[in-house]
Amino acid sequence: MKKELDKLPSGLEPFYDRILHQIECNQDNDESEMCKQIIRVVILASRPLAIAELALAARLLLDSIDNAPELVQLCGSFLVLRNNHIYLIHQSGKDYFFTGSGQRIFIHGPVSEESAILERLLQGMTNTLRRDMFNSQDYGATVDEILRPHPDPLSGLGYATTYWVKHLERVCQDGSSLPNHLGPLEASVIHGFFSRHFLHWLEALCLTRQMRHASPEIGRLTGLVKTHCPEKTELILLCQDAYQFVLYNKACIESTPLQLYCSAFIFSPRTSIIRAAFQHEIPPWLKNPGILDERWSDCIHIMEGHTEPVTKVIFSPDDRFLLSASDDHTVRVWDTETGTCLNTLEGHMGPVLSIAVSPNGAWVASFAMDLTVRLWNLRSGDLYMIWKTMCYVTSRRFSADGKRLIFVSCHKYVQILGTSSGVLVHAYQLHPSLQHSTVMSPNGLWIASICRNGTVELGDLDTGHVRKWFKPASDDVLSIDFVSGGEEVLFVATESMVQL
Repeated sequence: MKKELDKLPSGLEPFYDRILHQIECNQDNDESEMCKQIIRVVILASRPLAIAELALAARLLLDSIDNAPELVQLCGSFLVLRNNHIYLIHQSGKDYFFTGSGQRIFIHGPVSEESAILERLLQGMTNTLRRDMFNSQDYGATVDEILRPHPDPLSGLGYATTYWVKHLERVCQDGSSLPNHLGPLEASVIHGFFSRHFLHWLEALCLTRQMRHASPEIGRLTGLVKTHCPEKTELILLCQDAYQFVLYNKACIESTPLQLYCSAFIFSPRTSIIRAAFQHEIPPWLKNPGILDERWSDCIHIMEGHTEPVTKVIFSPDDRFLLSASDDHTVRVWDTETGTCLNTLEGHMGPVLSIAVSPNGAWVASFAMDLTVRLWNLRSGDLYMIWKTMCYVTSRRFSADGKRLIFVSCHKYVQILGTSSGVLVHAYQLHPSLQHSTVMSPNGLWIASICRNGTVELGDLDTGHVRKWFKPASDDVLSIDFVSGGEEVLFVATESMVQL
């Protein structure tokens, strides 16, 4: 054993060099080229590939598919076969092929191989996808009721249907070695695929339970075409219409895939490009009594799930999430791109009155009629802290760095909690004369209140000490708020004027 260990190079790159050299010097030249092709595809793939998926992405011949386990074994120090999927053994192997001497495996560079993989994925889907892939012939069957045939015609297309746009994106992001990285030829191929197989692609996503990827991928594709082929207006309009088609019909087709060719057409507007392109796919027995709308609705998503009225809706700072509070005692976190519910935050014993998201997008604070403040992790939905209040919370805000949560109760108690420690950092009570609206600045530095005598007081949020005060020349103050635009500006409204 010691003799064998002594033969190993001291550094990883020399070790990898020796393994790659052994592959390159294989006396069977076809076998050597196939091993290198498998390595190229696996390190560029967005997830581990099943053997059938690898066969499509690498364009393996039939005998090579049968010998794939042996070929992977020849790449043993780079790849491993587990549960019929091929994995990279270690990240250092991937780094070696991108930054080390292993770059020589990409004869024309990684972007050229990305382009080749994209071409194979599109060609594989074009050759295979069709209406009613599983021969169900039951347009009302749910995805759970449709039987998967053997052999499964989609077994090798799982990766292609989900990740082909990702490979196009990589080609476009680094097209330095491909001057026409999304030129007329590529745009024409994509336009042809969508024009002929868009519905079949959606059906495949439904059958493989990957429909959640449809609208994000179409949105990403639309952005790529707009950026790299702005003159391809016909393709841009097709992608935009396809995006609307998915948003409008997602709930129906996700559960009942073959309704793609029935209900989705009936409820599509007259001007829909997808409807016109796939008119021939409508079953002959379907009678279309009319068209409901001239164009797509401006509504992007209808988010359903709450069982009682919604009391508050806010966006996260990066607009990736929409949060809704409800009288059903829950807060829901929605994906703004897909409209799907990512998390339901449960635990309150009463209606949730308001919610707040920290500026760094890490925390969600919820305030409910059970007189508790709950702090949640926005991404995971995990409950981090519960704080009991003395009465209802009337105003709340995170500090600019997200490290403090500040809230004001109806009895004018100001409490400041540390979000990382979950402990009370400071608390104080505002002056009894401050009986009206109390607001806090977005930067977490100032607190402002309306006094009984109509005076507006501006104080230090950490201590409550009044720093400034003023009284409008006439009229009573109706409301106050802060406007954030580089500087914090206090907005004061009276019956006859607005002051800043």
